[in-house]
Amino acid sequence: MRQSALVIELAELGVLIPTRFGCQKLGWVFIGVAQGTHEGLPLRDWLHWYDPQGQAYPAPENVIALERARAAQEQQRRLQAEALAAQERQQREELLQKLRDRGIDPDTL
Repeated sequence: MRQSALVIELAELGVLIPTRFGCQKLGWVFIGVAQGTHEGLPLRDWLHWYDPQGQAYPAPENVIALERARAAQEQQRRLQAEALAAQERQQREELLQKLRDRGIDPDTL
């Protein structure tokens, strides 16, 4: 990660930011700086929390957006499954009716 203007400003104010938090037994989290946008603000440097593998933890609003997208996708899958089941029921009923129309009782097959 590169040093950013935000870190320099904090250093000039005498604020020290440790780069690692936690403990070895429970696991470490790290703080770093990355460029991005947030809540409609323009591109700039932001502090982010990172796991030991260097993956940024998502911001709460990003977690909410991801969960909403996941829920919408799951609802779409459910609706598609229900539509397919209804179509299969309709086809089954049509086939059973064809048997009845030919004088075959499907319950005796």
